[in-house]
Amino acid sequence: MAVVSRPATAQSNAPQVSSCKASQLSVAEDRNESDEMYAGAGNQAATISIQNHSPSACVLQGVPGMTLTDASNHPYSTRVCANCGDYLFQVQPVKRILLQPNQSAYVLVGYLSECRNADVLSVHISDQKGALNITLAGMAAPSMADGVQICGTVNITPYLEKPPVSGDLPPEN
Repeated sequence: MAVVSRPATAQSNAPQVSSCKASQLSVAEDRNESDEMYAGAGNQAATISIQNHSPSACVLQGVPGMTLTDASNHPYSTRVCANCGDYLFQVQPVKRILLQPNQSAYVLVGYLSECRNADVLSVHISDQKGALNITLAGMAAPSMADGVQICGTVNITPYLEKPPVSGDLPPEN
């Protein structure tokens, strides 16, 4: 009689970390980095910081959804391109980002600054209902009116572990 043995599987004692929920997160524009992401000819990018303000770690992965609305919450019919290259940044690898409490992840939003005002940028985490909103007043370049002037396609990166440094994305690991 032959005895067949099965390889032992390692049991992990590490707790499973769940996907981040909008209720665990807060968003803000990282003005220090956004101010560095202006290339003239109407090309701009905003660095959006997404912070885990909960007491538990959570995971972000993929590309967040995004909508732009006016002050009355009417959406703009703007095409959002997930992880598309932009004049100011390249397509980025999609990574699983473990966000510890008080830690932040980042996304870049690239847009043209010459068409119309949006008052609120909403970041949608995964397929969850609800969104994290950022009021955009004063977010555009100093010479422009309040709000992001957008036109055409708006590009958004996947979640990034680190913000750009002086307008440049950190090297891939």
